[in-house]
Amino acid sequence: MRTATAKRISYRDKVKSPANCISNVRYREEELCPENSKFGSNIRECEEAILTPLGRMLSEVPKLKTRNVLLNIGTWNVRTLYELGKLDNLIQEIKSMRLDVIGICEKRWTGSGMLYKNEYTMMYSGAEAHVNGVAIIMKNSTARSIKGFTAVNERIIAVKIAAQPLDILLIQVYAPTAGHEEEDVELFYKNMKESVEMAKSNDIIIVMGDFNTKVGNEKISECMGQHGLGKRNKRGDTLFQFCEENKLIITNTLFKHPARRVYTWKSPGDICRNQIDFILIKERFRNIIKQAKSYPGADINSDHNPVVVIAKIKLKTCKQKAVSKKLN
Repeated sequence: MRTATAKRISYRDKVKSPANCISNVRYREEELCPENSKFGSNIRECEEAILTPLGRMLSEVPKLKTRNVLLNIGTWNVRTLYELGKLDNLIQEIKSMRLDVIGICEKRWTGSGMLYKNEYTMMYSGAEAHVNGVAIIMKNSTARSIKGFTAVNERIIAVKIAAQPLDILLIQVYAPTAGHEEEDVELFYKNMKESVEMAKSNDIIIVMGDFNTKVGNEKISECMGQHGLGKRNKRGDTLFQFCEENKLIITNTLFKHPARRVYTWKSPGDICRNQIDFILIKERFRNIIKQAKSYPGADINSDHNPVVVIAKIKLKTCKQKAVSKKLN
């Protein structure tokens, strides 16, 4: 599998904010947004704003307040953003679904970097050619709390958000299709595992994207519910194993919905429908997911439907019992 050179921005405390690495990313108008030649100048203006003040440390990144706040998080294979007006179309759909964060598959831009579009910030990772590509888009108010992001390759990107009460690690993925060799799949899961392991033990981990696999509706372990679609295939076993090893839950199999709210992909001619896009969360935090379903009404000329979860972070406060001392 041909991969782009990874541009890594570490999450470690000694590393500065992602802004300090933005200047190393070369923006080319024809690659970023071919339909709008003015977009490049806007990117450079935003870049200057991001770089001010210089040398901002992670401790100075404002934390996103998430306690008792509903967060709408989605993932969507859009087929491509390398078309006239496609990015504007996507922004309108994001607004319509009222999403705070969305992961994107098959973006098909080259290179990697960060840019602004209207009220949203996009971090993206692509190949040398206009194939594959992943991105994470979020509201600017949320992006203010970004600690850093790692463009692993054209199939994986990770973004860490400083939040209260716990930091959030978002990982967007695009798995190899059935036509790829098993070696490509093994490399993909290896890279995904390394991305998950970048998190600290108490971080909220969310892995989302097009996994190109079917997990079915048979609950065989605690890593999923019984409300999936269809029958599990061989690659579904691989995803199960990954979830069990990394203690992740497949959220959009936990809730009962009609089939139109479960399927995420349809074949040409709508001959068959499958569920191959998933949002995973660390097992410890499964109870913060209040809803998970697909949105067949969203339209961006793709054969995939977006999957959206509603999360509400409400952690219990541990109260220490007072120890009474007996007087002699």
